[in-house]
Amino acid sequence: EVMSAGGIARRLMELAGALVGFVRGGLGQVAITGSMFFGGISGSAVADTAATGSMMIPSMKQQGYSAPHATAINTVSSVIGIIIPPSIPLILFGIVTETSISRLFIAGIVPGLLIGFGLMVTTFIMATLEHAGKTRKFRLDLLWQAFKAAWLALVLPVIVIGGIIGGV
Repeated sequence: EVMSAGGIARRLMELAGALVGFVRGGLGQVAITGSMFFGGISGSAVADTAATGSMMIPSMKQQGYSAPHATAINTVSSVIGIIIPPSIPLILFGIVTETSISRLFIAGIVPGLLIGFGLMVTTFIMATLEHAGKTRKFRLDLLWQAFKAAWLALVLPVIVIGGIIGGV
């Protein structure tokens, strides 16, 4: 709720749109990329779904995605939030099993990115088959503006993870 009210959610989604919105299945790609960003901030699949789904699903339906397909993309991509650090389940697992939380966080980065990439490829194929997800042109100026607006939100996971790994 704080991320949505403070505009962090909107800024991250605009950055995701500037990064991958030009790829076939653009809004699906944006939803997945946004989930990867939110995973690095919230660590919660529920928070991710609430923040991105309410923005993305109506827009996706307008661009030709079926309601079940748009919902499935947003729901499945939100699970990345519990893999990419900081992750609430990884923290709980580390506490219960006395495993190093910093090592668990480091171990979650590559799998989270691979899952995100796999979902993006699947979304591309599905959008191509369904003739959904109109594409737009890539614009570097939009990417730069979106990055400037979202840079503070992008630094937050670095501060959190760096503080944990550094023992702060």
